Amino acid sequence: MWLFAIGRDGKQRWMVRPSNVLRGSPVVDDAGVIYFCDSDFVKAILPDSQSHWYLRSDCNSGPALAADGTLYLGTNGPEERQGPRKSFLTGFTPDGHLKWKIEIHGMVRDAPAIASDGTIFFTTDKGYAYAISDAGSPPMDSPWPRFQHDAQNSGRIQVYR
Repeated sequence: MWLFAIGRDGKQRWMVRPSNVLRGSPVVDDAGVIYFCDSDFVKAILPDSQSHWYLRSDCNSGPALAADGTLYLGTNGPEERQGPRKSFLTGFTPDGHLKWKIEIHGMVRDAPAIASDGTIFFTTDKGYAYAISDAGSPPMDSPWPRFQHDAQNSGRIQVYR
């Protein structure tokens, strides 16, 4: 498997061989930096195919790129001796640093979708659908006006002073 750059004239500019398997489609920012998931790595390459950065992260979805340059994708934790591996939605800064990550139920297999207000939407292979604010918190876990108060239908209210 290869990643190719094709010019406007239809000619191949360059090609890069991933170290393993590409997950999903790459995304490109305004500066032409290309971000993609290569199984065990999240990678960024410059428009001329030179490596910009990479980091070891077991990813399982294609990335989504937010307006502020944050890269969002599904990642996995290390192998567990007992029980299943943990899965996360992870946000990386444009220079490859961890911005935040939250644990989720199941693996993200497709690139998340990002709404104009920054909300990140995605589903997992366990049948869950998520809406996450760009601050890394699930709005569905916060209280809102509804019967029994919150997503867990606890009927409890928290008072902040």
